[in-house]
Amino acid sequence: SYIYCFIFFHTVFCFFFFSSRRRHTRYISVTGVQTCALPISSLLAHFDKINLIHFGGHLCGGIGWRNFPLGKGKNLTLANCTFSERFNKVNKVLDDSRIPLWYLDFVLYHEMLHLHMGPQQFSEDGYGYPHSIRFQCLEKSHEDYDRALKFEDKTLERIIKSLVAWKNGNG
Repeated sequence: SYIYCFIFFHTVFCFFFFSSRRRHTRYISVTGVQTCALPISSLLAHFDKINLIHFGGHLCGGIGWRNFPLGKGKNLTLANCTFSERFNKVNKVLDDSRIPLWYLDFVLYHEMLHLHMGPQQFSEDGYGYPHSIRFQCLEKSHEDYDRALKFEDKTLERIIKSLVAWKNGNG
């Protein structure tokens, strides 16, 4: 079953990679921090790297860029995991040269935890709770957890505001 999954997702990868007009990755170095605007092939490479490092290469799933509405503050969806399709959708807002690769990797790790943990976790009273205590412990064990929270609080909101202003013609 893993072999079929591997063949399927790498066939899909090759189709998107070779049919894409945007084949080249643009890297910008800002104070020594590698940032990027990634084509789908590089996003898949990040998925594979995180899968190998944190999940032993056992997760089977897909990944792609999606346009989510630009909400305000904590209402912004950075990514989501559709477990029934085993697919992670990543907000195009993270496809910005001001977003460091380590932060993108952290967001991908968070969504991949949903694949790892299963379709739904439940609270003690039986309600669906996708960020269970176990999930939170695993997320906090990521080496960039604290750094990611600081980035979200201090920098990400500024980037989102500038994108919203640009989209509305004010920037």
